[in-house]
Amino acid sequence: MDANPNQPGVQVSFGTFLDPGLSVRNTADNTAGTVRYAMTQLNPSVAKNGTGNLIVIKFRGKSAGSTALVLSEVALASRDAAEIPSTKQPGQVTVGSSAGNLPTTTPIPTQAPPTPVPTAMPTQAPTQVQPSVTATDLPTAVSTATAVPRTQRMYHRSLHRLWRQTPRPRMLWRRLRRLLQRPSNLLLL
Repeated sequence: MDANPNQPGVQVSFGTFLDPGLSVRNTADNTAGTVRYAMTQLNPSVAKNGTGNLIVIKFRGKSAGSTALVLSEVALASRDAAEIPSTKQPGQVTVGSSAGNLPTTTPIPTQAPPTPVPTAMPTQAPTQVQPSVTATDLPTAVSTATAVPRTQRMYHRSLHRLWRQTPRPRMLWRRLRRLLQRPSNLLLL
């Protein structure tokens, strides 16, 4: 079921465990039977630990029966893009033929995603400037050392760690592709 009918496509709902932050990807493809969801908390949100509902997916059955609910890839990351160990557990969705066949369930609370608020940008009328020609001395070449930004160092450290942990080149490329597909790691590039 669509969590946000005002957006095109089908979306899932935010759970209540994390603070609503930035939803990077929130799509559900009924034809393919897939859900893709990626989000991040924004500063000054406090890091969380423990258990809770990250997302809530509501299903509407077409006919009575059961089907497996398989989580193919789950990735959690810390603020500094270090992977947080997690376990995924299979589930099952059961649709009954009548309400008497199903146990009573309690709805899982959800929260609305944050709504971006547009800010007005002041506009200025262009000012006319009269160009003038002035002779200046050419600067002399000076060599300076430039510090590598922290995000690039983290990215290079991650690649180096992957290289050391991967025994075969084919596995390295698979791991690297997975690393680059995660939205949290794409921000480091």
